[in-house]
Amino acid sequence: MRRTELVRVRQLEAALAVRETDGRADDLETVDMRNRLIEAYAQLPDMDDDPSPWKELAAGQAAKVLDSRARVLGPDHRDTLTARFELAFRRYHLVMDADDGELANTGHQELVAALRGVADDRARALGPTDPDTLHSWEALARQYPEAEQRELRELRELRELRELRELRELRELRELRELRELRELRELRERTVHGWQQVLAEREQRLGPEDPLTLQALLTLAGLFEQWYRKQCAAEISGLRVRAISGWGRIAADRIRRLGPLHPHTVEARERQYRLHYLPEMDREDAVRLAAEIAADHERLLGPGDARTVRAQTELLRANGLPTNPALESIAYAERLLEQAGAALGEDHDDVAILRYLLATCHLMAGRMEAVEKLRRCHPSDDEEDYFIWNGPGSETESASTGR
Repeated sequence: MRRTELVRVRQLEAALAVRETDGRADDLETVDMRNRLIEAYAQLPDMDDDPSPWKELAAGQAAKVLDSRARVLGPDHRDTLTARFELAFRRYHLVMDADDGELANTGHQELVAALRGVADDRARALGPTDPDTLHSWEALARQYPEAEQRELRELRELRELRELRELRELRELRELRELRELRELRELRERTVHGWQQVLAEREQRLGPEDPLTLQALLTLAGLFEQWYRKQCAAEISGLRVRAISGWGRIAADRIRRLGPLHPHTVEARERQYRLHYLPEMDREDAVRLAAEIAADHERLLGPGDARTVRAQTELLRANGLPTNPALESIAYAERLLEQAGAALGEDHDDVAILRYLLATCHLMAGRMEAVEKLRRCHPSDDEEDYFIWNGPGSETESASTGR
C-alpha cells in the first residue's frame, strides 16, 4: 500500500504549499492539514529501509504547527501546549534508533526535559487535574528506566567487582541516583493516579456515573493501575472495568429504548461497548453477539457497499476467530463479503485489502495454497507488496508475513 500512501502525502504537500503561498499558513484548516501530513509521514518509515527522511519531514511539520499555534493562540493555550508535547516526541524519533549510543542518550535526556517543561506549564495554565496535565505526567513517568531491574543488575555487577576500591564511590553515586529517580517516579505515578481519581469523582458528581466521559475516566484509571500496580490493585482494576462495560451496556439499552436500534447514537454506544471486548471481564459470547448486531445495524443503516459496513463485518469475522481459528461458515462469509466489498469499493480500497489479507492469512495458515492462489487471481492488486505473504511455506518471505 506504499504507493497509495505516497500519493496521499504528495497531495497534502501540494495543498499546503498553495495555502502557504496564499497567506493562510495559520488557518485552522491549514493546521489540521499539517497534522494529517505528519500522520501520513509517520506511516511511511515502516515501508522504507531508511526511515530518517520521513521522520525529519514529520518533525519539521510539527515545528511549524507549534509556531503557528503560538502566534495565533499564545504560549499557554491548550493547543499550543499539545503541539509542544507532540514536537518533543517527533524530535526524539529522529535519534532514538541511532547507532550512536551517546546521541540516542542525549536525545532521550532532551525528551525528558521537554516533557517536564510541558507538564509544568500545563499544570500552571490548565490546572493539576486537567486530563492534559495528567497525560503529561503519565508520559514523563514512562520515560524512566525500570528502576527495580536496573538495581538488581547493578548490584550484581558491584558484587562481582567489590574488591576494587574505586567502585565504592560509583556505587554510592548510583544508589543516590537510583533513590532519587525512584522517588520521582513514584511521585509522578501517585500524582497521575490521584489526579484521575479526582477527575472521575468530579465527572460522576457533575455528569453522572454513566456519562461517556465518566466511563472514559474509569478505563483510564484502570489502565494506569494495570500498568503500575497490577498485583496490588487487581480487584480495583477488575471493578473499574466491569463498571465501564456495564455502563456502556446500559447506555446502549437506554438509547435502544429511546431512539431505536438503528439510530446512529445507539450504534455508536454499541460500538463503544464492543471495543472493550479485549478485556478479560468481557464475556466472549456477548462480544460476538455485539459484533453481529453492529454489523447488521451498519448494513441496514448504510447499505452493504459502504466502507463502514465492510469494516464492521470484518470485525465480526475477527470476533469469530479469523484468521487464526475460524469456523468454516466464517470463511464462507468472508469470501462472500470480499466479493461484495471488492465490487462496491474497488480492489485497491484499504478495507478491501485488509479483508483480503485476513482471508489469505487464514488459508495460508491452514495450508490451503490452492485457495490462496485462487484468491490472488480473483482479487488482484496493483501493489506487489500486498502479495508478500502469499509465497507459501518455506519461502524467503514466509517469516516476514507474520509481521504485517
